[in-house]
Amino acid sequence: MFLKQPKKAFLSHLIILILCSAQSACDLSQLDVTIKKVGGDTGSGDSGTGKNCGDMVSGAKTFQNFYNSASVPYDQTCGNAQAQLVEECNDGVLSNYLNAILASGKSTDCVVLDNPNSPVVVTGDTIANQWFNLPITSQTASFRLSFDVKASASNIDLVVGLADQSVTSYSHMAPIVRLASNGNIDARNGSSYSADAGMVYVGGTTYNIQMEVHLGAGLNIYSVFAKSNDAANYVKISDGYSFRSENADVSSLYNLGAYTSIGSAQLSNVAVESIAQPEVIVDQPPAVEPPIVEPPVVGPPVVPPVTNSGNCSQAIRHGITWKFNGTYTCGTYANGDNWVVGPVTITSISSASGDTSGSMLNPGITRTQGFDSRFSATYNPYNAALNVAKNLPLTVASNSSLVSSISASAYQKWGLIQSFSVLTVVSSAPQSGSFRPGYTGSGSRASKWTVNDLDFSRLKKLPSAGLSVPSISTYENDFEKTWFEMDLTWTGRYMHAPYQATNGYGKDMAIKTGDVALMLNLDFTDAQKMKLLIEFVQYGIDIARIRELGGRWYDTGGHNPGRLAPLVIAAAVLNDAGLKSLMNANGAGFSETLQTFYVSQTDVNQSHYTADGRPRLPYTSADIGMPEWGETHSDNPTRDGNNWNASYRDICGGQMTAPTMAARCVGMRSSINHEALFDYAERHLNYEQSGSYGGEFNYNPTPAFHKQFYNKFKGACP
Repeated sequence: MFLKQPKKAFLSHLIILILCSAQSACDLSQLDVTIKKVGGDTGSGDSGTGKNCGDMVSGAKTFQNFYNSASVPYDQTCGNAQAQLVEECNDGVLSNYLNAILASGKSTDCVVLDNPNSPVVVTGDTIANQWFNLPITSQTASFRLSFDVKASASNIDLVVGLADQSVTSYSHMAPIVRLASNGNIDARNGSSYSADAGMVYVGGTTYNIQMEVHLGAGLNIYSVFAKSNDAANYVKISDGYSFRSENADVSSLYNLGAYTSIGSAQLSNVAVESIAQPEVIVDQPPAVEPPIVEPPVVGPPVVPPVTNSGNCSQAIRHGITWKFNGTYTCGTYANGDNWVVGPVTITSISSASGDTSGSMLNPGITRTQGFDSRFSATYNPYNAALNVAKNLPLTVASNSSLVSSISASAYQKWGLIQSFSVLTVVSSAPQSGSFRPGYTGSGSRASKWTVNDLDFSRLKKLPSAGLSVPSISTYENDFEKTWFEMDLTWTGRYMHAPYQATNGYGKDMAIKTGDVALMLNLDFTDAQKMKLLIEFVQYGIDIARIRELGGRWYDTGGHNPGRLAPLVIAAAVLNDAGLKSLMNANGAGFSETLQTFYVSQTDVNQSHYTADGRPRLPYTSADIGMPEWGETHSDNPTRDGNNWNASYRDICGGQMTAPTMAARCVGMRSSINHEALFDYAERHLNYEQSGSYGGEFNYNPTPAFHKQFYNKFKGACP
């Protein structure tokens, strides 16, 4: 099912909402009234309470008496909840009455805002660890709910939803948007929370959120849009999500509920307006598509980049300047990184700043680092002796790599190191267009490959029409910088730069590497692919160097996916046997292969860890031979679980489509030598797209581009 985009429509009548503060009774004599933009007669009417606007102010009936006698469907005495009254009425009559209250010097907390085109209530209410309820005009068709929200911090846990009842429980709500404790905005989709597009919220910043809700037969779906108030465009958080499972069949919605279990939030500017009912179009069976034929791609000839060489007294890269004590032979590699013929004496490093923005020589595979003393002493301990920037001038021998960093000015949990740059000290000048050798450990720094070794014919040129293809230029910028790897355990995420992943998480790195691996197999010209391919191959070479030294990206939940794809592409386009051998699963180097397996009798007999309360169902003899995934399968199979909602399955399984499809397209499937990975990747995605799918992966679905690529080209890439 899909929906035609409805045109915007406004309510033709006025809604005035009055919100009184929580207290023992709504005594207007004890309250403050603020009236904003009241004016213009929209005509009197009956709200369904049995009272009209005239009853509010005529005769002996005071507004207080009217409120207490009205048959409104919510608290009539304020009580623990907020007292509300929704009334369609002659705004002139009501404004005159409220103005009289103001003139008398009496005070109320009620706020009235009149805007006939977009009725709004400004509540300014702070929601903190208690249920907040606000009635809206009963909705039975399609409408848009809009509100502003400001979180007290960047890790609160706020839900705002709509219901057909007063809300005192999460399960009372149908469509729900959440500011989650992980710092993201997401929405409820049936039985779990998810997001089609990631959006991070920041405490103290006001965001406008819009929920487009469609009620009716064959509908009961909604979409969520969000933006900060200083942003120009909305991010579509969700598109066509189902109501919460317990309320999937509600026929009307007339109450807004909100609750924070962590922190607090301020809710304001709530608005409701009708929108056109979408046309429901019944899905048709997919047509049988003809085989994919790669079209010829016409483009300019590929001209390898010219790399600079000559004499210099300094080298500059991504905001870092290394100054030398004299003039040396120097130049740049294909990706723009610097080399200098050594030994060389470095007199200054521009980024160096005591125990931050440090530099390391030939960093090893370890948690201990010399970049920044503010890292956790438990997770990534700082050793000042490793920070060679504190010992200038420094003479660096040939066959060395100097990795320098730029730290954030203030401590931050993620992205404490903003960028890494590599200066390679070589024994002789490399060929023009050479790839930089890996920076890890000691050993030769001679280049093994140049851009002339790139075999573009190994990459497919599959038609991109109809695919949600990411921006090449965005990824060129991301991969131009060094994707530094040193700590290969889960704590390595703290050392990742923001361009690798804003939260340092392996899953988010895997989305980027997966995107690029697939994009390079689309119908861009070779010239268009050149820059990104060089950068991606360079990352693959750095990964290969770590593997040569015994590095292993452990199978630790969702921390380490994403490193296989760059090596797959590098090995393919350089057609290098050594690179191919480094991704062979027998070497146990990558989490993607370490976590996938075929169920055996050993797995059936295996006991399962349950002390953390996470679901882990046992395997049976009927499961033997089934391609499967396990959180820490190679190291600790007790954490495997025969259930789709096993912890981290969504995070890891959703990132297996891209590397496996890329490997299939470039002919590296047999080199990986682990069919369980390929078979499980298909099993995972096929279930996610099946009619029996229960929503287990909604919070971490397979990225849309990866799904599209698989669905369209699985036949073209066996």
